[in-house]
Amino acid sequence: MEEFGVTNRALRFYEERGLLKPIRVSKARVYSSQDRDRLATILEGKALGLTITEIAEALASGGDDLRLSIEQIDAQLEYLKRQRVELDSAIAKLQAQRSGIVQSPGWRG
Repeated sequence: MEEFGVTNRALRFYEERGLLKPIRVSKARVYSSQDRDRLATILEGKALGLTITEIAEALASGGDDLRLSIEQIDAQLEYLKRQRVELDSAIAKLQAQRSGIVQSPGWRG
């Protein structure tokens, strides 16, 4: 499904996990509008940092929406905040190291 920018490998992975269920016409796979809705939801979940297992559990409750509990939302927020702190620290270290390289007398940029 080109409009979503996902690879065939990713589509097969989602099929193996039971998240998408295309029909086969000869050797081609045909995705229904429900599959497209589910794929949009899967990609939304990935953008929120959810695992495929978490996305599958949320979708298992029925429908094509990510229905997360308050506890799940709070847990994901805390996880993402921890990641941001780790990323900010790594960025600061790399910037400091780069500054040291740029300011060293032997550096030629």
